This record gives sequence, structure tokens and C-alpha cells, in this order.
Amino acid sequence: MTKTILTDVTIIGGGINGLGIARELALRDISCVVIEKNDLVSGASSASSKLIHGGLRYLKEGHFRLVYESLKERYFLLKNAPHLVKPLPFLVPIYKDSPVKKWQFRLGLSLYDLLCTFHKIKPHRFFSPDEFSKLLPQIKQEGLVSGALYYDAQMDDARLGVEVAMDADRLGASILTYTEVTDIVQNDTNVTVTTRDHESQKQGIIQSHYVINATGPWSTLTAALAHSAPSPVTAPNVRPNVRLSKGVHIVVPKLTQNNALLLLAKTDNRVFFVLPWGSNYSLIGTTDTDYSGSPDQVSVTTDDINYLLNETAAIFPNSDLTAKDIIRSFAGLRPLPYDSKADSKASVGSISRQHQLKQDGRLFHLTGGKYTTFRSISESCCKILLSHLTPNTPFKSLTKTRPLIGACHSQAELFKQFSLWQSEYSFLTEPLFMRFVSLYGSEVYRIIKIMAESTEYQRCLGTSDYYIAEIVYFIRYAFVKTITDVIRRRTQLFFDPNCGQAYCTVIGHLIQQERQLSSAIISKQKTDALKLLKA
Repeated sequence: MTKTILTDVTIIGGGINGLGIARELALRDISCVVIEKNDLVSGASSASSKLIHGGLRYLKEGHFRLVYESLKERYFLLKNAPHLVKPLPFLVPIYKDSPVKKWQFRLGLSLYDLLCTFHKIKPHRFFSPDEFSKLLPQIKQEGLVSGALYYDAQMDDARLGVEVAMDADRLGASILTYTEVTDIVQNDTNVTVTTRDHESQKQGIIQSHYVINATGPWSTLTAALAHSAPSPVTAPNVRPNVRLSKGVHIVVPKLTQNNALLLLAKTDNRVFFVLPWGSNYSLIGTTDTDYSGSPDQVSVTTDDINYLLNETAAIFPNSDLTAKDIIRSFAGLRPLPYDSKADSKASVGSISRQHQLKQDGRLFHLTGGKYTTFRSISESCCKILLSHLTPNTPFKSLTKTRPLIGACHSQAELFKQFSLWQSEYSFLTEPLFMRFVSLYGSEVYRIIKIMAESTEYQRCLGTSDYYIAEIVYFIRYAFVKTITDVIRRRTQLFFDPNCGQAYCTVIGHLIQQERQLSSAIISKQKTDALKLLKA
């Protein structure tokens, strides 16, 4: 017998926007279900540049409102998720032949600081060529006329999304991963969504008052599943109009220390970044090219690789980077709101990242937006839903000052507990405690409790920095179902060149042990994980 779930709102898509909306609704006691066909944040939300930023380049396009909103949201995330979002200094070399001149950078950075007057990290600075050369001696010195320093922030995009999901879950939202929507039928009073669980292959029915299509690059495909019941429906039959832009990143051995670089590509004058990633690597990206294929088949091409390598070599002439130096690469799609008449000749880079919410009866389609502004996007969508569900009810922001799961207590408060915990757990050292606090904040105690269960959990996974207890924590509390979930989105093991068969075997054993899965399922998971790592 097919199980039917009754809820107020169904959210299709477990990316950062869908999860943010679920958290907003659950905070207001509105029942909701999130449906994700893969793992949480497994699409565009974990293939970003890992930045929480205002978007300096958007000033050139005149998107001042978007930049202001982004800078404000950056401030909230730095306050509410300090273990996942951290300030990052950016250096900008300015050359004689640069298409953007020193005065333009000075104007842009002054405006950038002005837009975040009350949410500033630190003010920007300019340097002489000699001063800047001392900061970055490894870059091209010929034609260098100046350099600038400004601040934005860096994040762990996948774990940030997962913590939003954890918060929504604890507030009462239902989150279904590896569950695919197969049909959407709406009538005058509700919407019925039919699903299929990938593990059990069982069909499910979810009936709700409203549905939000928050599937990003898959928005048009999801909209195609929707139709009306035989009874008359006064629906405008709106469809999302999405233009897909592909963004590619590569990870290489470290090129800079703790600074990021904002650079202008010689080929097309686009902005791209060289970012510190972990202790040993640099993350280079991103591309911004039109994409017309299946969202499920997006991949990194030779042209993508060559573009990033060539542009990086132009700034780091002695780096000698080749494709063999690339440790990992990944691609994602941006679902940009698209007006076929207005934007047909516009480059994808010039299209606004402002979000759009279109209504089709009881079905809403969300497109566009930046990761940085997910909270304000989620709040805006929630406000519209509430105007239908509970009209005339005053709307108040609830998440501007709400800490994420790991930020419920300050580090100072956590360190007050250290001596007490150390007396109870002999394996707990101060460096270990500091590492856990910096990564997990107030969730540190869950991991310590897991470590206390077994000496096995007190060991590291192979030669990595991760303890077995951390993997178990992700499986128990962070919606992990597969080996790939752990490697690609709960840890940084994807970027570890040593990650391979041995790591997959241990992680697979832990998942099998915690989730009571068959050996055949774990074997398939190992194959999928190794395929990802070899790619």
C-alpha cells in the first residue's frame, strides 16, 4: 500500500535554497517536506567557488542592489556560522594593459566598502608596485602598476548546506534524500506529488497545499512533470525560463599562502579567482559558459582545463602548471533567470544573479540567486507562501540572528567545558579539541561521545586528518547514505590525492554498520566513489 504524507508545503530540491526555505517554514510551525533525488547539496550548491561575497564584478553591470544584499548576508553568515564561514583577504594585481584601470578599481572598491558600511570586515587598501611585489613575489612583475587588498569570506559550501538541513530537520521539517519526483498533479485545493525511493524502489505520495520547485538547473525538467487534475484549475501555466551557465574549478598544488587573488582573464576579461583551499592546495575558477546539455551530464572538458591553466600561467609565469598537476576538478551549473527577448544576445556573465519566483497555480518555480543570498531568498519565498497559507499574519525575520547548528555556543563557552570533558575522556587533548571546535563548533560534544564508544573511532582514517568518529557523526546526524556523500560533501577527502580504495573500504564498512545495508549495496557504493575519484 502506497504511503501518503500530508503537509503544508512540498519543496522539490535539496540544494541550499530548498533547505533554506524548509528552515524558514519549520521555524514558523509550517509543516514541510524536502525531496532530493540525490544527496543534499549535490548539484550547484557544492560546486561553487566556496565564497560568501558581495560580488565585486557585479558593480560593473550596475547590480548595486544585489551587491548590497549580498554584503549584508555575508555579515549574517560570518556571525551565524563562524566555524564554516571565515574572512578571506583578496589581493588584486593591476597591470598597465589591464582592461580595468587603477582608478576604476579604486572607485569600485570604494563603492564596495560604502555598500557594506555597517557590515564591513576591513577597509580596502592600495599598494605601490614595490609593496605589492613583496606581498606576491611569485606573480608576473612586468607591467605591474599597483595592487589592492579587500576582504570577502570563504566557506565550506556543502557542509553549510547540510547544517541548514540539520537545523530544519530538528525544527520538524521532513527531508527525503535519494527520492525522485515522478509526477506532480495540482487542482483547486492541493498538489499531489508522486515519488520513488531509490533504495527501496517504493512509491510515495505527498499531498500539500503548495509546492516549490527549487531544483535549480533541473527547474524546467521538474516543471515538465506538472499537470492539472481533470477538474478546472485557474492556473496561468507559467514555466521557468532558465539559462544554464557552466562553472568549472580545478584544484592544484598551493600557489599562494593565506591570500586569495582576484584576476582578470586575458582571453575575455572575465573575473576569476585563485583561492587558498585547505593547507596544501589552491582552487582556481571559475568559467562562465553557456550550457545546453542535460544537467545530469555536466562535466569538465579539455577546453575548460586549458582556459584555467593558460589564464593562471599568465599571472604565475614560473608555476609551470600542466593538466598533470590538477588534483581534482569539478563542474556545476548556474540556473540564471532568462528572458529570451532581453537576454538572447547577452553573455551569461552579464545576466543578473537576482532570484525570481514565478507562480503557476499552487506550484512555485524558484530560479536564479547566489549562494551568499540564500537566507534572504528563502525568507522572501517563505513570506510569499505565508501570504497564501496564513494571510494577514505579520511577517517577522527569524534567521538574521539565528546561529547554525554548530554555532549555538561561542568558542569561549566551549573551551570552558574542555577541562571537564578532558577529565572524563582521557583521549581528549587540547589540539584535538581545538580542531573539532574549529570545524564543528558546538557539535564537538557529539563527536567526543562517539569517540568514547570505541578505540577504533579514536583513530584517523588512513593518512588523512579525519577521525573515524567524524565519519560516524556524519552518518548518524548529517544525512549520509553513501560513500560518495562522505568523500565529496561532508569532508574534504575528495581533494586528498591519497583518497582511494582503502578509504572507501573503511567508510563503506561504517555505513554498512550504521545503516544495516547489504554487502551488494556497499560494493556498488564503492564502485561509484572510485569512479568519482578517478574522474
